[in-house]
Amino acid sequence: MSLVYHGSILLYSALGPNFFVAQQYRLLSMAHEHVNVILALNYSVIYLGIAGGAALGGGALHYVPLAQLGWVAAGCTLLSLLLLFLSIRVSKRTGCLVA
Repeated sequence: MSLVYHGSILLYSALGPNFFVAQQYRLLSMAHEHVNVILALNYSVIYLGIAGGAALGGGALHYVPLAQLGWVAAGCTLLSLLLLFLSIRVSKRTGCLVA
């Protein structure tokens, strides 16, 4: 395998979990009196997303070859970015933007 491949795996392994710490800090700063419920719901949604992604990838393999599965993932990423920008726009319009 190439050095770029191993380097990217190493970088993702080292920095990937930091996203969860920042997300938990943000959630807990909004409502620190409900720590147990917030963390339980956060982890539940994370695991639901992992399971949903695995199911979508497995289902996509019935229709596209393995070498093209990256395009399905790219489409899902673009869809999630579109939903993020749409939710930010709606939040700003309604005045319900959460810090």
